Amino acid sequence: MNRIIIDQLRRFSSVPGKEKTWVSELSDEKLYELFLKLRSGESCRSIARHVQKVWKVCPKSSLHSVSQGVLKFKQRITHLLLPSLSEADSDFTDTFPKDTESDSLATMENIARQYEARIKRMMNEENETGVKYPFINRDLQALASLRKAILKQKEWSLTHDDPIKLREDQLLKESIAVQNILNLLKSPA
Repeated sequence: MNRIIIDQLRRFSSVPGKEKTWVSELSDEKLYELFLKLRSGESCRSIARHVQKVWKVCPKSSLHSVSQGVLKFKQRITHLLLPSLSEADSDFTDTFPKDTESDSLATMENIARQYEARIKRMMNEENETGVKYPFINRDLQALASLRKAILKQKEWSLTHDDPIKLREDQLLKESIAVQNILNLLKSPA
């Protein structure tokens, strides 16, 4: 855990001059976990369910009330949720090939692996908490579509040659045929 981020989260967990909230009462670990859930794009309602069922925070409050607390906290830390430019650049260069134009299939496979890991993480969390992600079926369908596109591209690559390479091979064969004809014409009959 980054101590600087935790200090900032702690500072924004409550509004000065107002009554403390359940968010400000969280431990550093749970506050940081809440931050990571928000940064990963999880919905406030889903986080509220997790907070109530797993952390046993505000179990008697309505789900709406707890999710409003998450939403207000999210609004106060919006600037922390955006990745810094250097962090975003390093993530991109670490996970994607340098020349995406020349190897789009590798890029697609990389995205599919990352997406699959994300879905597995979500499914494991669902099993642990009993709280279902509302859009996991849509994510699974998107992953299946991406895998199908990758499979079709691989299949096409196996059955179709590069048109430029085909033309070069054809020209080479034609030049060999012309050379053979010239050799036949030069040789004594």
